[in-house]
Amino acid sequence: KMIKDVGDLKAATTTTHTTNATVQKNVLYRVKPGPLRSYLQEKNALLPGGITILDIILPLIKNTIVKGKHYDEANPEIVLCSQQLENIFGMKAFHLEQLMPALVKCLAPARDDAAGISQGINVGMDELKIVPPATECMPTTSKPAAAKINKDKLYTMSAKLNWLLLPSTPNKVVTFKEVADLLSKYIIARKDHLFDARNILVALVERDPLGEVFGVKAFHRKQTSHFICQQLTPVGSKEQEDVKPPVPAMVAADSEPVEVVNEVRRITIAELCSAKIAADEEGRRSPKRCADSMDDSELPVKKRLVRHTI
Repeated sequence: KMIKDVGDLKAATTTTHTTNATVQKNVLYRVKPGPLRSYLQEKNALLPGGITILDIILPLIKNTIVKGKHYDEANPEIVLCSQQLENIFGMKAFHLEQLMPALVKCLAPARDDAAGISQGINVGMDELKIVPPATECMPTTSKPAAAKINKDKLYTMSAKLNWLLLPSTPNKVVTFKEVADLLSKYIIARKDHLFDARNILVALVERDPLGEVFGVKAFHRKQTSHFICQQLTPVGSKEQEDVKPPVPAMVAADSEPVEVVNEVRRITIAELCSAKIAADEEGRRSPKRCADSMDDSELPVKKRLVRHTI
């Protein structure tokens, strides 16, 4: 339906809520010339002069993101922009909390209302969520994970993260801070490949080994602690015990007593041959050792002369 006047704009908004956020979203804005204005014109969402309200813009943007699946399904608070969305927001990816600040850059108050533009950005995260209700999503901010972080506690990293950060030191015991520092060095070393210069708060890891470790295509800086915690196991925990290498059955604590049997050692052919050779050598040397017990007829001439001379 074509939006023709302010009445149509107000009729299109939610009227059942009277919160401050709803009132502020009813403020009239003039959309600046650019990709957003062209997008809204295609959707017949502008009055003459480029006038509209946030309650028209936000559902359209959300619908475009959801229908096109322009988000990370494993981390749905990250929007992965299509070319159209990249033109509108000026970046390849962003966290939902970055949507309103980027959107407001394209807007100007339609009236001489000094507070209008600042009030319009007061939109709650619940209204921006793009994941269908049936989808179960993991926490994507660092706040829940931060409560579990003990800086003095010792951990082991998952095999994948350990291989990525410390390939020459498997199963190294570390603290959370040490892992965070190692990850920071890794990211900085690959910053040219992981970041869009227009939004350095979001790491694009879909084509990087880190993406496989964390299981996401992109993540915001505020989510880093959460993803690190997913890869750590406290030292001495049951989870760590479960991944220990199996103990041989003969020395396992819970194994049955083992009867020790003394077996007769079998001699190999090689040993027999070497023993025979040694015996032959012994036999060849034996006349020298027992010459005193031999009679004259068995001794060489020289030895017989020596015996009689002495």
